[in-house]
Amino acid sequence: MKRWFFLSFSLLVSSLVACGDEGVGPLTPPADSPPIFSEMLTVGAGNDFSCALRTDGAAFCWGANESGQLGDGTRFSRNAPVEVVGGHRFSELSVGDRTACGIIADGSALCWGSDRSGMLGSGFPIGLFPGSPAPIAVAGGHKFRSIDVGLTTACGIAEDGMTYCWGSNLFGALGNGSDSGDQSTPGAVVNSATLGFVTVSAAFQTTCALDATGGAFCWGTDRGAFGNGPGDTPISMSSVTRIPTPAASGITLTSIESGVFYVCGLNTAGKARCWGSDNSTGQQGNGTFTPAITPTPVVGDHTFVSIDAYDNDRVLETSCAITSAGEAYCWGSNRRGQLGGPSGEMCGPLGTGFPAFECSSTPVTVGGGVRFASIAVGLTHVCGVSKDAAIYCWGSNEFGQLGNGSMTDSPVPVVVRPLTTS
Repeated sequence: MKRWFFLSFSLLVSSLVACGDEGVGPLTPPADSPPIFSEMLTVGAGNDFSCALRTDGAAFCWGANESGQLGDGTRFSRNAPVEVVGGHRFSELSVGDRTACGIIADGSALCWGSDRSGMLGSGFPIGLFPGSPAPIAVAGGHKFRSIDVGLTTACGIAEDGMTYCWGSNLFGALGNGSDSGDQSTPGAVVNSATLGFVTVSAAFQTTCALDATGGAFCWGTDRGAFGNGPGDTPISMSSVTRIPTPAASGITLTSIESGVFYVCGLNTAGKARCWGSDNSTGQQGNGTFTPAITPTPVVGDHTFVSIDAYDNDRVLETSCAITSAGEAYCWGSNRRGQLGGPSGEMCGPLGTGFPAFECSSTPVTVGGGVRFASIAVGLTHVCGVSKDAAIYCWGSNEFGQLGNGSMTDSPVPVVVRPLTTS
């Protein structure tokens, strides 16, 4: 333990020194042509930034970097991928609002970016430093199988079968039996050893997980997000559950994705179901803007192999999914072109803080003819890995989060620059 603390403290000091590189610096210049690369494993999208893994485990990020979320040791925004410093090789990567975390070969977790509410899991006092532009070790010495980062909460499933969460405990989001006290050290989720979760999805005030049988459990704020109906749907009301509680009305799911006051999942037939108290942009995909507080089919009867719900914003939610053939569909907000195609409906301005904008309450086909293997929803942009192992992104590009060497928005997928080790 002493050696682990020394290494973590050394990394912390290095991160504090690196924090002097503040501001938006020179952006990575575009290459003459955008070649397709063939070594992609996964991609994640957050609040105006994106990260991806090569198959050799090297991590790269691009876009906004005010909190050090690109992990390149600076706070300069980049419009093309830069490698996460430290020479680490990751087996898994998760991207949150302004924080990213990954698991290395020995199962240890490292995080970088914003430390809001203790999101880095460093074990150091919350508020000690504004974040880290380089990966630092998650405290506790746990060996993780998987990890998921939300807005202010992160959770991981460890090799010992326990689920651990850290960060904000607002409304019981850590699942530790209380609803007070942010936590910078991973704490065990109550009953997680017995429940044996195989996947976990952290969001804003609600965290959900699946057990080995496909049973759903959630903890934190209900607001219809537990999918048991009726729940507390008005924003002014909140039913708080501080430990895992059966959710999704007992249906069997193969995946679950927590959004902000809504949740989506796939059943064993690959059919998408969404529910919760928020459907203001049509992010539940049920053909209306009325919230469904029990699992309700997404319009179109598509058969999907993966689904993602944006979990870091309360007014601009978008959901996306892909079929076994690689067709991508998105629904919800299209304010910055993140649906990948025209929506034909309008949302706002009431309650959103934005002028009226495009949205869709039904799935929209992502244009460009790309066939995807995976997809990740960010704040106002979306990224996906194609079946030929290239990365494409679309939507807002204000901070270079599309990674194509420009800062021009695109309503259709554009290829990301190669992930090249410098």
